[in-house]
Amino acid sequence: MTHYHKGLLSPGRLGHQAGLTIFFITILLPLIYLLVNTGVSPADEWLPLLLPQGRRLGLLINSITMGGIVSILGTAAAFLIAALCWRWQQGLRSYIKWLFLLMILVPAYIHSLAWGTAFNLLDSWLLSHNLPVISFSGWAAALVVQLMYLLPVAAGIIMLGFQSLNPILIEAARVFAPDKDVWVRVILPLTYPILKVSAGILFLLTIVDYSVPSLFQVSTYTMEIFAEFSASNNPNSVMALSTPLLLITVPVMIFTGSGLRTTILKPEKFNSVLKNIPAWPQEWQELKIIALFILILQVGLPLLVIVKFTGSINSFIMAISGSWKEIGFSLQVALLTALFALPPALSAAKQLLNKSKSSTLWWIVTTLPLALPAPLVGIALIALWNHSATNAIYGSLMMPVLACLMRFMPLAVLILAVYIKRINPIYLEAADVFQKNELHGFLRVFLPSIVPGWLAALGLIFALTAGELGATLLVAPAGNATLTMRIYNYLHYGATDTVAGLCAALMLITFLVGMLIACLNKFWSRSLNGREEKINAQNY
Repeated sequence: MTHYHKGLLSPGRLGHQAGLTIFFITILLPLIYLLVNTGVSPADEWLPLLLPQGRRLGLLINSITMGGIVSILGTAAAFLIAALCWRWQQGLRSYIKWLFLLMILVPAYIHSLAWGTAFNLLDSWLLSHNLPVISFSGWAAALVVQLMYLLPVAAGIIMLGFQSLNPILIEAARVFAPDKDVWVRVILPLTYPILKVSAGILFLLTIVDYSVPSLFQVSTYTMEIFAEFSASNNPNSVMALSTPLLLITVPVMIFTGSGLRTTILKPEKFNSVLKNIPAWPQEWQELKIIALFILILQVGLPLLVIVKFTGSINSFIMAISGSWKEIGFSLQVALLTALFALPPALSAAKQLLNKSKSSTLWWIVTTLPLALPAPLVGIALIALWNHSATNAIYGSLMMPVLACLMRFMPLAVLILAVYIKRINPIYLEAADVFQKNELHGFLRVFLPSIVPGWLAALGLIFALTAGELGATLLVAPAGNATLTMRIYNYLHYGATDTVAGLCAALMLITFLVGMLIACLNKFWSRSLNGREEKINAQNY
């Protein structure tokens, strides 16, 4: 059993406890405050909202239906794409795989623009040939955009599942059975837990956000939460209205979190890598073509549409010339969120990996924000900070930073937990013996080993914050807006050229940050490998 030394996971017990306290306050305090405030307020103010009826019941069913469809279809498509990419280890196809995974950084609004524009062009062609048009709106449009937006997330999760398979089992199975039976009887059962995680994540990411459905005039329960607060300005009513949705999302998150926990804490470590990946069965070739077609559309369509409508460099500069303030504000919020998330996330990741009675509770606490509707996060923060004593925070950029920390810091925790598990425990044990003090061991051994995880978490949180809308729209200080808020407003007015230029700016920012993180990660990994080789040479 791997043992993680407390002194190496944080610079001293005091530092670790401080990190956990900050994490707890950031993640749970706004929600607890809102719950307590609702409980002590008059019952007739919020009690009728606990049981959705009539129109609200229909909206709740709409949200569940949309989440279920995206979950099932998205996981199925992601499995096919992940199985396809699994075989692309070298050559040009390996770059296509990484380009597809980088599409995780692309916000949903860019997919909305791309698919809406593509169908408008198709309708124009159909009209010119006297054929019936295809109206890209309503449920079908929202489902297509949501699926394409979330496909890289689901495929990335499933690819991690493929990478964790025991190569010995697969190689042994290939000796006794054809590849088709290996896929059906070995690979599918082994990846079933991670498929459940993927389905749960897709369901939650769909049901707790309203931005994509609202672009296509699809009413959902999450949008009703936003509308209720806009109409009543009463956080207690919103908390009661959110309760039926939380009764669905929280159990799903706990179920999904148990799968994540099993995957991250998996004790097996394989010394060999599967080189001869089983081929697709001949009967599945049609599915292979479908997976390749979806992958090309998911990557190519947003890029083509944005390049087409952005046009020249001068057109791009003109599109963003009036948005420098929003771009600067977005960069500030994204950078501060990413930096502030790392220290408390490290303490929380260490707590997740500790074998204790409270570890299960910490897993629930850590993953709980992923089950919260985006508007509820913003409303809880407003309820907590909108007081005369805290006006300095309430009217500042710290509000969107806190909103994005509450929404996305759990992802940083999960990433860091994965990277901590990958540290060779022998190094930790050696440092525990030879360190001068806990801070010395932390800085010389643990911190250099965890830098790649910090970089990965920083890049993901930066990208997600840059594209966040659901909570930021509520808490952004007066007179300030993020680039995503500006894009969202323009999308409703159909200003395609301007939207394309702003989307290009957002994509350029996220891709540049992603490439910078990748380069830094590669440089640091080479430095670590060089140091390990030097140590090994000295030992021998």
